[in-house]
Amino acid sequence: MIERWTITDRDEWLFRRRANINGSEVAALFGINPYLTPFALYADKTGLADVSAPDNRLLTRGRILESAVPEALQILRPAWKVQKATDYLWSPDWRLGCTPDFYVHCPERGLGVLQAKTVAKPVFEEQWQDGPPQWIVLQTLQEQLLGEVTWGTIYPLVISTYDLEWEHLFEFERHAPAEKRMIAKAASFWADVEAGRQPRMDYDRDADVIKALFPRDNGAVIDLTGDNRLSFLLEERERLLSEIKTAAPAEKDVEAINAEIRAKLGDAATAMLPGWQITNRTQKRKATPETEFRVLRVKRTAGKQEMAA
Repeated sequence: MIERWTITDRDEWLFRRRANINGSEVAALFGINPYLTPFALYADKTGLADVSAPDNRLLTRGRILESAVPEALQILRPAWKVQKATDYLWSPDWRLGCTPDFYVHCPERGLGVLQAKTVAKPVFEEQWQDGPPQWIVLQTLQEQLLGEVTWGTIYPLVISTYDLEWEHLFEFERHAPAEKRMIAKAASFWADVEAGRQPRMDYDRDADVIKALFPRDNGAVIDLTGDNRLSFLLEERERLLSEIKTAAPAEKDVEAINAEIRAKLGDAATAMLPGWQITNRTQKRKATPETEFRVLRVKRTAGKQEMAA
């Protein structure tokens, strides 16, 4: 059973979305969402951390140009009627939800959904040459499923310095095998949530989520004496930091290691490990408004120069 709610309040819309895996999130279940990892999705849906992206100029650009989609589409498909979607759709059984961009009516094919995107020309040339990225395809397929329509389309407006391309249009039929996989993946995800089974962290991508999970220390000392993995990480971190001094591109590797160390410490302020001193203490910056953050510091107890992240 599919339910519909006309969007009248943003806070209410965000609240309803929290209970479901939405179209922009579903690709995380397959590990192919470029903006959301499986662990970040878990942290968000369980309330462990708020992983919603802050508003920015890129999102604002998309909202502004979205209003141009019906006019641009009339050039390609003059017989189509495009209507802005104003409802949130969800299945209480599957716990999948979506907010389509537009509905489109084709005289031959009937009602469909339209997923609008604004894409910079270099990104389009790099990522769209074989068609839309799979995470956008999954988003559109989910909107077809919950919208109970027979087809859908992805319509990117491609932006360059002096031009706007509106000729690219990708149309899809319903895809029953993909729908079954999405439903099964969602069921498995919510079962894991119920059982408290967390997905593995992706330390390359989940650094900000880990910081959000442990925003301040509790003053505790954690004994990690038997953690051989941590010993390896600290040695590797020290090696990479020495490479950075010679202009080697190791910053991302160091940040991934820092994220894993922070996850091991959790809320603790200090970790005990023979040969090392490790702290991740809360600090405050006097400003307006005052800010609070944690600083990871690692040094060998043998006396090598302290390094801070």
